[in-house]
Amino acid sequence: MKTKKIKFLNLLVSLIGLLLISTEIYLNFKKSTLCKTQGCLLVHIFDTYGILNYLGFSVFLFLFIISFLDLINFYLGFFLKLRTYILSICVIVEGYFIGFQIWSLQEFCYYCLIIAGIIFLAFLMDYIYPKKERSIFLLEFTKNTVPYKLGILGFFSFLMVSYLIRFPLNSLNFNSPIVLYKDDCPYCEEVINYAKEKEIKVEVYKVEKFFPLVKALNLNSVPILIYKENGKISILNGFKEIKEWLSNRISQLDLSQKEKEVTYLKKQIKKEKIEPVLNTSQSRNKSENFINEQVNEQGVCTLERPCD
Repeated sequence: MKTKKIKFLNLLVSLIGLLLISTEIYLNFKKSTLCKTQGCLLVHIFDTYGILNYLGFSVFLFLFIISFLDLINFYLGFFLKLRTYILSICVIVEGYFIGFQIWSLQEFCYYCLIIAGIIFLAFLMDYIYPKKERSIFLLEFTKNTVPYKLGILGFFSFLMVSYLIRFPLNSLNFNSPIVLYKDDCPYCEEVINYAKEKEIKVEVYKVEKFFPLVKALNLNSVPILIYKENGKISILNGFKEIKEWLSNRISQLDLSQKEKEVTYLKKQIKKEKIEPVLNTSQSRNKSENFINEQVNEQGVCTLERPCD
């Protein structure tokens, strides 16, 4: 009876993890996310290839299938051992992820912590699985505890390594687009002046204050623009890319303002019962000339040496 309860709990834990990650992946396709804290946004930046959720989905799908087959007494043999090794590896990896959030980011991704908690619970349930296993020849043998010891040892080892080898990150205010610059960079100055001229609110920081973050992102030049949109963070590098993005932002703001004006006029028309006379042929993009400018270079200054 105890064995069946443990098997059921294994199934339940893996199902919860699978549903949680599936929901996050679905929301990502909808340009949203379960976690909206700054810690979540920072973790997203360092997910270079955007595959962490898909790896997590694969792990929990495997755990769910194995747990289900085990619950209906399907002979698994090697696959039960494989589940133990996979969970041990996941616990070791979580040691790095959690340490990275504690020591370097100093911010927490609550979604990540919940996933980590589910992995630890699955690891524990696998550990308290019955001590005796049956082989294909129906011979009983004692359960091997080495993978569990390695998992715990690896977790604390990576937790300490992330403390000893770390880089501090200053917090960023993502309420507005962020421009990172350095003093001798004319391209940086032009981007900042353009934003001021067009009344686009940007937060401006010296790149030296965020050097660990920039190097961790494998960036080696300024200007850099970081912005949050639909719960995700995007990064642009270089004079040309940033100015084009700012120009497009002006277009979007102009379009939004026009739509508001049209909506207001329609309400007034409906209220006063008069026929509308709307001129919709006016240009919505005040920076059209700039978009057509020919820029013959990317427009960057490297971090290691003065800008030419």
